[in-house]
Amino acid sequence: MIVYCSINSTAAEKNITQTQLDSLQDFCRSWTDQIEIETSYARYCNLPKHFSAAEFGMSFITCLKTHHLSGIWGAGTSKLLAKLVASIRPNTVLLPEDNQKFLADLPLNLLPISETPTLNKLGIYTIRELAGISSKALTLQFGSKAAVLVKLAQGEDVKPFTPVNSINIFWEKNFLTDPNIATMVSRPQLDLFLKKGLADIEHQLKSAKLKTTKIELNWKAASQSFKVVKKFHSGTCQAQVLIGCLINFLPNYPIESLKIIGLSFNPLLPKQLDIFGENPTYQKIDFLKSRLSNVLITLNLTRREKILSLWEQAHL
Repeated sequence: MIVYCSINSTAAEKNITQTQLDSLQDFCRSWTDQIEIETSYARYCNLPKHFSAAEFGMSFITCLKTHHLSGIWGAGTSKLLAKLVASIRPNTVLLPEDNQKFLADLPLNLLPISETPTLNKLGIYTIRELAGISSKALTLQFGSKAAVLVKLAQGEDVKPFTPVNSINIFWEKNFLTDPNIATMVSRPQLDLFLKKGLADIEHQLKSAKLKTTKIELNWKAASQSFKVVKKFHSGTCQAQVLIGCLINFLPNYPIESLKIIGLSFNPLLPKQLDIFGENPTYQKIDFLKSRLSNVLITLNLTRREKILSLWEQAHL
């Protein structure tokens, strides 16, 4: 059973802190390691068969209240159904035998598709009506997109459940077993390995379109393990930011191995360009202006041009 759970991110809750957001991830991890991130505020959790989705939901609402938050949840056999249930019948579980009955009269605009206007023109307005159209007829009208429509009409997911844990954001180096090193490493060489590791972590995060909000640095010395966990208020995927926060935690004694692990993540949203300040075109124009100002000759207006200018200013 998949549960969709989300913190309400309304105007009244815009000041949600990273600690409160971390509480959502920590709660979900206490139930399952099968977690897919939708947004900073929402998660899909694939619960083990012996776990009760209703119990999960009640515990989720209680957890939110302790952090002065509110939210919704819904459970179903797919991500699509779980989210629809959370939106339409908040805080309930949809049993498998009720899937088609639940979907039947729902409008098409609740499905994540762009073909709704075309389907409406064909007289199809509900999911039941869409499910009643043959795959052949849909293919004639929509081509390869027909397979997606058929799946959604049955309450199935187009993209399979993908837990963030399967990404495994980490980097490690065992200095003793590496034949090119074969000895314990101390600073300042250790700083270089940390930078190399975090550069790799940055690459992994960007490839997975994630930013980390919690990262662990651990090492071994004299067969003992040590670790430091660092949280980031808004999350980051930048190696330079991670280096600045972690480099001072490195020990001043030789160590056997070093490992960096991403523990908590948020989606990496695309950054909107600043069209006023950082636009590269404007930067080039400003640069050319500065260069031209040094070579342009100051022009003196003739008496006639000055008089014409005064007339224009006087609206004559």
